[in-house]
Amino acid sequence: MSRATVGRSDDGRCLPRAAGAGRTAVTVALLAGAALASGACAREERLDGRPVSEWAAALQSEDAATRLRAAQAFARGAPRSPAAVHALLEALAAERDGVVHETIAEALGRLGPAAAGAVPQLTALLRDRHPQVRSQAAAALGQIGTPAQGAVPALAGLLTDPDQEVREAAAASLGRMGPAGAAAAPALARAATDQITVVRLAAVRALVAVRPSPEVAVPALTRALQDGYEGVQLAAVYGLARFGPAAAGAVPGLRKAIADEHFGLRAAAAATLGSIGPLAVDAVPDLERLRADPDSTTRAEAAAAIAKITGTHVIDSPPMPTRAPAGGRRVP
Repeated sequence: MSRATVGRSDDGRCLPRAAGAGRTAVTVALLAGAALASGACAREERLDGRPVSEWAAALQSEDAATRLRAAQAFARGAPRSPAAVHALLEALAAERDGVVHETIAEALGRLGPAAAGAVPQLTALLRDRHPQVRSQAAAALGQIGTPAQGAVPALAGLLTDPDQEVREAAAASLGRMGPAGAAAAPALARAATDQITVVRLAAVRALVAVRPSPEVAVPALTRALQDGYEGVQLAAVYGLARFGPAAAGAVPGLRKAIADEHFGLRAAAAATLGSIGPLAVDAVPDLERLRADPDSTTRAEAAAAIAKITGTHVIDSPPMPTRAPAGGRRVP
């Protein structure tokens, strides 16, 4: 079985010897260009002790196991040289094995924006029949970030994929794109009600990250306050805080949250009510009761929120002392 290998010229330069049958001559040119650009093998970027050009040649092997080992090396090392990016792009286009495809996509994702040229191919992989490939392609697009904005509609479509890992990866990737993913906000709002907890959490976080309009985000985040998982509730509370007075519609839900058994959620909800300001005036009696909370952070957030809502400075008061040491001095 023939495959591409890398040898040395008489003057010590790294040169590809041959590509296996069925692999394009473009690979040979790319590898040769990489070798010429990098000089001697010893000066090349190395992965697992071998020059990048050797791994790039292995990506063109006729043997799937050899290609997989090479893809895994690129995924681990994430080399950012132009030669490595070109080698991965060509391998992605030529690959037919699902596991190797998935690993090449992972390697490209680790390159971040440097792999922008792979966006069309990665977007096509979102329709692959293997859920692992779809999931890894989605993750890679998110790692590429803003240059992958053209994939937003396809990623939004994956939020209803039958596979939960694919849905989670799509939501997380949209969140990594930030405002470039804003067009997916309605789909993310719907995904925030997914049956799977990790998908809901990824969707709520992404909905906040893409910075949509309050009209889209606030109702979805308000519903998420009633989620049965504290992580989703916290993500919703922190997200609502970003909208300030525009989140006034969430006040009833936040009033329930400040009575939650988890002190972290109580403190966060109090802070968010403060960010809403005077429009959260109905919550002041609840916040007043929270000033006797056993958690000092929660008490402080309640006092700060009351001040922001009413415009009146409030001094945080610790709870009444509960014990006295032998010397008679009371300890709060």
